[in-house]
Amino acid sequence: MPPWVFVAPWYPHAVRIVAMADTHGYHDRLVVPDGDLLVHAGDITQRGSLDELAEFNDFLSRLPHRHKLVIAGNHDFCFQHQPEAARELLTAATYLQDEAREVAQDLTTGLARKAYRL
Repeated sequence: MPPWVFVAPWYPHAVRIVAMADTHGYHDRLVVPDGDLLVHAGDITQRGSLDELAEFNDFLSRLPHRHKLVIAGNHDFCFQHQPEAARELLTAATYLQDEAREVAQDLTTGLARKAYRL
């Protein structure tokens, strides 16, 4: 794993949140650590096109994270100019815009159930 990727030790009762942002179309070059929840906090694309968003959605669909949340950034123009089309393309994650969602997660032991409001 590259030296700039920090992976915390695994604790059996911990929930692992993987946060990323500002990938600008280079998401396929990343080594994304495994986790329970993946959050992409904006700037998915370089030019804000639906084609770039479709590529990103394909990338997300190959990741093992059980829950995936996406928030658009200032470079993700398709969410501004074609919001319905952009939301329809993003099938591999939950898109958040001015809202919160509750994400329930069974922990590895199966003994506990947690809810996270993001």
